[in-house]
Amino acid sequence: MKYKYQKTKYPGIRYREHPTRKHGIQKDKYFVIRYQLEGVTKTEGLGWSSAGWSEQKAAETFADIKRNIRTGQGPRTLQEQRVIAENERNRHESKGMVFEDAWKMYKESSIKKTIERDAQLIVKWINPLIGSIPLTEISAFHLEKIRSRMTKKNLSPRTCHYALAVVRAIFNFCIKRGLFVGMNPVKTIAIKSYDNRRTRFVSLEEANALLEEIKSKSVDIWRITLVSLLAGLRFGEIAGLQWKDIDINHSTITILDPKNGRTRHANITNTLKAMFDEMRAGKPEELIFPDRNGQRRVQISDTFNRSVDKLELNAGISDRRQKICFHSIRHSFASWLAMQGEDLLVIKELLGHRDISTTQRYSHLAKNRLRSATEGLDKVFTDSKATEI
Repeated sequence: MKYKYQKTKYPGIRYREHPTRKHGIQKDKYFVIRYQLEGVTKTEGLGWSSAGWSEQKAAETFADIKRNIRTGQGPRTLQEQRVIAENERNRHESKGMVFEDAWKMYKESSIKKTIERDAQLIVKWINPLIGSIPLTEISAFHLEKIRSRMTKKNLSPRTCHYALAVVRAIFNFCIKRGLFVGMNPVKTIAIKSYDNRRTRFVSLEEANALLEEIKSKSVDIWRITLVSLLAGLRFGEIAGLQWKDIDINHSTITILDPKNGRTRHANITNTLKAMFDEMRAGKPEELIFPDRNGQRRVQISDTFNRSVDKLELNAGISDRRQKICFHSIRHSFASWLAMQGEDLLVIKELLGHRDISTTQRYSHLAKNRLRSATEGLDKVFTDSKATEI
């Protein structure tokens, strides 16, 4: 809507009248200022007479703006003035804001898929030490105490690193919203990057022995393990499978909402087809591998770990990256493919990796393929020389 503005006795200050509302005996007036800033004409609204604005107050505010433009100091627009005032108000409020309150605000606005994992770290390791401390008083000393306490409880360096990353994210959240002013305290401590990737995979002999041991204890866990080994699915993906996701006719499994957010398809091998044929198919929306209560499983049954222990697959191994766990089964699927000479791009798609850099960890297993490629080139070169002779 285009409004009709009237001039006042003060240059650069105008007003428009409300069509019906009155302030006192006169119509309510809305004041605006109009001025030049760096060659651009700016028009900014001040407010209504009913909200306390008058020609005199508008003139005083405009005088401040013009002085700041002339001297180059202070806010040069009403918008800048309001931002400064808002930040000042937030600073005042944040002086008493404790970390636990900041975490609650962060959690409410977060859309991270890992927010529940963050919450577990907050409740168990972080809030007990800094939850009641004002943001302005949290220092490297407190963060080192968190790391030390977690380390003493034998948590992995990667988990300690992740906990501090959560604290850093909360402080950054507060900084962006003007709730905290100053340096993020996490920046003041050294955080070493750790390669937490598991490197060990099972051999064919170990896989067969493990599957046999698991099957003797639980057919359900055997089936879950077999799907991971022959289709490369994560545990969470298997736990979420419904019968509508299985297409026996086209030998495919549809994985909806995986870790990377992009739906993908896995292949049903003959062994998996035989396994599914033995099962009684449920309704389309029913889980294929529910827990005893018919609900979605949240973690692999201890049957898997007991079977690993029975076979002593982790005997004498202290480095957790070298220990066999359920994720090692999916890792074995990819490792076997790489050793067979399968292209890394194919492995990437089968695993559902977001980018090829994650799949590169399997490149060292394709040495035989690389060697045969260069040997093939050498043969071509040798044959060409023989032809010349």
